[in-house]
Formats: sequence, structure tokens, C-alpha cells
Amino acid sequence: MLWTIVVMLGAVTIVFVVMRFAGGDPTYAILGDHASPDVHEALRETLGLNRPIYQQYFEYIRKLFTFNFGNSLVKKVPIGDLISYHIRFTIELAISGFVIAVMIGIPLGIVAAYKRNTKVDHIIRIVSLIFPSMPPFYVGIVFILLFAIIYPIFPSSGGGNLNDFYDRMYRLILPALSLGLFISGTLGRITRASMLDTINKDYVTVARSKGLDQIRTILKHVFRNALIPIVTTAGMLLAAILAGTVMTEMVFGRPGLGKLLVISVNSRDYPVIETLLALYALIIALSNLLVDIIYAYLDPRIRYE
Repeated sequence: MLWTIVVMLGAVTIVFVVMRFAGGDPTYAILGDHASPDVHEALRETLGLNRPIYQQYFEYIRKLFTFNFGNSLVKKVPIGDLISYHIRFTIELAISGFVIAVMIGIPLGIVAAYKRNTKVDHIIRIVSLIFPSMPPFYVGIVFILLFAIIYPIFPSSGGGNLNDFYDRMYRLILPALSLGLFISGTLGRITRASMLDTINKDYVTVARSKGLDQIRTILKHVFRNALIPIVTTAGMLLAAILAGTVMTEMVFGRPGLGKLLVISVNSRDYPVIETLLALYALIIALSNLLVDIIYAYLDPRIRYE
């Protein structure tokens, strides 16, 4: 837990430093290019941009920990309200993409290990190499061409009506598949490798000698003891999922955090950028903490180390 806090502080510090030395003047996002230098200077003073850098840093940390994110320079609304609206679309996409990756990648990895060195194994290994080489924005464009333009089965953009669950889920199918396929290949390869590493252990041999059939042996003894590397990979893939949501939301026009981040970067809305990057860092840090907790559950030896 302490290490998670340290990592989080380090991440938000890096965000602060990068934003402060990235160049550009946020007052131009508010006033435009036609205001006089005196007006720009007065606004910089109001925003605290003329203060010493260490004072700006401590003020930045204070706002983060008190959830007082301030207002968007461009949209003139509280950043918390922006996040609360956009985050639901990103959560839907990230969770759906992850579930699809698990539903595709892990079964393929299990089958490949069970059918190792056969044609089925070779086909699955080729597929698991192809999927990660196709980024979500590429797959998304192909899906839009096929299933929204040539065969108009699904809508090509939008997040759906907030009050209509089925409309949101319907519009989520193509983006979630684009993201899930990209992640599933890596998860499948790790599952196969971990299964093959476990399949020749002594306890598996004992289970077979007791007459346990092959499928039950694979699922009950091999897969269960191969979970730790799989969980590790799944936790590490969260960063890839978050990055993938940014590209996917732009391609499909979903009003999520990723699209908000890109728009904020283009408009130099620095408070929104800093808050979103800090939020992404927090999510990744908490996911690593969750992976450690799952470790302890899967392997009791870790609890006593």
C-alpha cells in the first residue's frame, strides 16, 4: 500500500513537471491571440502561473488530494463534472474490452496448451501473434467499413443514449471488439506458456495417475496453478487497455476520457490534461495493488513474505 502511494506521487509529479515544461501559454486557450499582453499577464497572475514552481506544485497536489480539480479553461465548467460525464463511457469500453480479451485469449491459450504441437496449436499461435499487431484504431476502421458502411448493421459512432442501456451496449459492440482482440493475443500466449510450464509438474502427474481425465486435469490442476503469470499479464495489460481506449474512442467518436484528453491537448486545456493524466496514473497504480492482493489469494506463501 505504501509503495502504491509512492508510485502515485511519483506519477503525478512527472505529470506536473511535463506539463510545466511542455511549452505554450494556457492563457491563450482562454483569451485567444487578440488580447493584449497586459490582459494575458493579469490572467496568468489570477491562475497562479507566476508563482514559484514549488508553490504551484504543492497547490497542484493539494487540489488532487482534496478533489478540487478547478475549472476547465476552455469549457468553463468544473473538471469534476466533465470527468463524471465522460468516465462512464470509458469504463464501459475498458471493462467490455477486457472481458472480451479474457473470453477469447484464455480459452485459446488453454486449447493451445492442451493441443500442443498440433495444427490447432500452430493456428492459435499464429492468431495470437496477428491480433496484437493490429492496433485498435486499425481494427476499428475496418469494422466501421465492413459493419457500418458496407453492411450497415452497427452504428459507426457515438456513445449512445445515457437513458437507454440497450442503445449504449449496441454501440459498444464494435469498439469493445476492436480493443478486446488487440489484447487477447498477448493474454493467449501467456496462458499457453504458463500452462505448458505447469503441465509437467509432479502434482499433475499424480492427478493423472489417479485416473483423472485429461480435461479435468487441465482445468482443475494445471490452469489453477498457472494463474499467477496470467493475472500478472492481465494487470500489466491494463495500461495497454487505457491507451487503447484513447484511440478507440477517437475512431468511434465515443465521448470518453480518451477523447476528452485529446481535445484538451489540442485546445491546451492544461488543468483538464493534468487531472486526466493523474487519474490514469491512479487507475494503473490501484490495478497493480489489486494484482498484489490477488497474488496473496492465489499463493498463500506470498502473504508471509
